[in-house]
Amino acid sequence: MNEPTVPQVSLIVCTRDRPVALAHCLAAIRVAAARTRDAAIELIVVDNAPTASAGPLVRALAARPGLTIRYLHVAQSGLARARNAGLSAAKAAIIACTDDDCRIDPGYFTGLREAFAQNGAGPVVMGGRVQPGMHDPSHKVRGGDAPETFHRGLVPTGFVLGCNLTFNRAAIAAIGLFDWRFGCGGPLRSGEDTDYILRAHQAGVPVIYSPRFTVDRFGGRAARAAQADACFGNGALVAKHLRASPWLARQLGRLVRGSLREAAGGHRFEPRRGRSHFPVLAATFAGMRRYWSLRRADMGV
Repeated sequence: MNEPTVPQVSLIVCTRDRPVALAHCLAAIRVAAARTRDAAIELIVVDNAPTASAGPLVRALAARPGLTIRYLHVAQSGLARARNAGLSAAKAAIIACTDDDCRIDPGYFTGLREAFAQNGAGPVVMGGRVQPGMHDPSHKVRGGDAPETFHRGLVPTGFVLGCNLTFNRAAIAAIGLFDWRFGCGGPLRSGEDTDYILRAHQAGVPVIYSPRFTVDRFGGRAARAAQADACFGNGALVAKHLRASPWLARQLGRLVRGSLREAAGGHRFEPRRGRSHFPVLAATFAGMRRYWSLRRADMGV
């Protein structure tokens, strides 16, 4: 009896009530897997809808050679919770995360394996290129043709994005799972990817941007809601990590100074969009207060 093939890459796709987007996402994965004939790929679809709505679509896919498809249902809302379920189930040495509104490049798995081979066997977190699949002001993108390693002089938000975030098992062992409080659907609304970057940096695990593997992002929430959630999450991130990474205070200080200058007649936060510093500052402080409230509740205060 043949032993089951151990996958070399596990790709986790988190989805919630977007069957059309998910179908396009899975079709792109099948194309990329078919072009990676010398590696076993494990696809884990984590359905974060209240009901298992994506199950029939996933089960209807006929597995191609070299591609194993698994389906998980996590009814409790939260992107970080969904990703953690995928991490706990993944079997490969290299684990990647993307979202249902993304389509991976046909050469994704080849580029991913090359990037990890180049960086050796030690713990590492890597994020790849993210391109806009369509014009949408709520989209975050991550481009650049040169690799880059995160350091404390860089702004952590957006250095790598959760829709193209990867790690090896040594990194997960050093950092742990995602903080369930962060991310879409969680009480802190966003920032689960940035939280992971900061925790990796604090644990001495390198965080690298690599242009070798790409996803195109097609979806996203309404721009205004996404911006407000991002500011709220950024405030929570500062509250959580300020003691271990005091240099984050510079980001908050720039926002406060910008608000004071705007009050005196200076530039807005984003002049071309007419976006003011004040709602950004208010959302940031609200995120900080929410994190401290959750922290006190955890401590039983």
